[in-house]
Amino acid sequence: MNTPKTDWSTKALLLLVCGLLAANLAILSGITTPRVAKADGLPDSGAQLQSIIEGIKGTNQRLDTLEKYLESGAMTVITKTDDKAAK
Repeated sequence: MNTPKTDWSTKALLLLVCGLLAANLAILSGITTPRVAKADGLPDSGAQLQSIIEGIKGTNQRLDTLEKYLESGAMTVITKTDDKAAK
């Protein structure tokens, strides 16, 4: 039989590849602890959304109050026509 001769560098390279494959398998299988990104400095989108919703609710309340005041007749709005547009 004619078998190819392997030197130490080929064996070392194969050992390195096997080690990298084993490390990849360990990471993908969840053997190691999962890494979680730190939330330092990241804005809280839920809190931002809640703040926007509260602002909209406050604006709606003020508009409802203004609408009730206009409908009550206590305040009237008079518009003035422009002289240039009337001619």
